Amino acid sequence: MRKHCSLILSIILVIIAASVYYLSVRSTASPYTGRSSDAFLCTSSCKQYPLSAEQISVTVSNTGDYSGEIDKPILEQKRGNTWYSVKPEELSEHALITSELLYVLPGSPRTFALSLEPYRSHLSPGEYRFVFGLHASAQFFSYEFTLTAS
Repeated sequence: MRKHCSLILSIILVIIAASVYYLSVRSTASPYTGRSSDAFLCTSSCKQYPLSAEQISVTVSNTGDYSGEIDKPILEQKRGNTWYSVKPEELSEHALITSELLYVLPGSPRTFALSLEPYRSHLSPGEYRFVFGLHASAQFFSYEFTLTAS
């Protein structure tokens, strides 16, 4: 009887631990849907990077007249036809960008070095994008790229 109770208790603990782990690492669907803002253009030296890449440099050009703040970019992965947020690990050593809000003045391009290190354990080959939200609005723009196994 004791072995039976111990076995049931062990199974319950494993199920609880697995559920907690799943809830902590699951991906959430992107809050950024629809058409991106026409006021910004993102460019980079290439669209494909090896999975081992440490960072991606993206030049953002403000081609419109938007002079407000831009939220720090978040990383998303495409699965099927849906974009999902990729949860970063602890950011103490690998800050994406030091400030919380960014600025790109109209007519003035600005280059950002976007680190992949905070996401390293969640990366796999596939399609990704860094999404920049226009602060306090539903508008956004993004830079799409591919991570490859080699």
